Amino acid sequence: MKDLGIAIKQSLDDPSKARKVLSFDKEPVRMTVVEALASKIDCDLSDQQHQMLRNASLRQNADIYPPLYKLLEAKAKCHPSEIEISEIHARVPLQFMLNHILDRVLITVADDIPQMGVNAKGILYVKLGMDGASSQSNYNQKYDEADLAERSSNEDSLFLTSITPLRLVINSKEVWSNPKPSSPHFTRPSHMQYEKENVELTVREEQCLRVKIDSLTDINFKFGSISFNAAPT
Repeated sequence: MKDLGIAIKQSLDDPSKARKVLSFDKEPVRMTVVEALASKIDCDLSDQQHQMLRNASLRQNADIYPPLYKLLEAKAKCHPSEIEISEIHARVPLQFMLNHILDRVLITVADDIPQMGVNAKGILYVKLGMDGASSQSNYNQKYDEADLAERSSNEDSLFLTSITPLRLVINSKEVWSNPKPSSPHFTRPSHMQYEKENVELTVREEQCLRVKIDSLTDINFKFGSISFNAAPT
């Protein structure tokens, strides 16, 4: 109370100091778990480095970083479900990956959703792309199910099918957009496989994607439904 009285007196004596006095004793604001996780990923911090920053801030009486275990829990929620893994590929079915991307996008616009009313109609626009890379590290992996000679020759090649969300429109209003649609920042890998990129593989993968796109179903929420607009690029 004594400090508050001094602050009020200084403000009355010189109004120009009011802003400085009011902001002088601001309490540190703790980052949300999502903000801390985004910062950790953007800065490429290890778990140990995050803990070191948290410990350092605590020594300064500034509890601004959430505990590491909360970041790990939040990171686990960023992983899609129904991941299929074999010796030669890893894949998430297109419907499950799009559902997961939509869930994550809706979290970021949760405050805007109630304003849409009921029976709202939405569309999530995404693009799908394919790319290959060679000269990958070769770990002499053992194959029990695939042909050893064939797979060993492809082990240094990786063919990737990915999905990038572009924008979410609800009731003809854009509620979210990807600020960097050409950046890999929001891109999600949907299918990774040990295969050399070639025309035949690209055509086969694109045809498979188009079949899956045609069978996509809308997602229903309490405020309405959202469909998907997806096309290979």
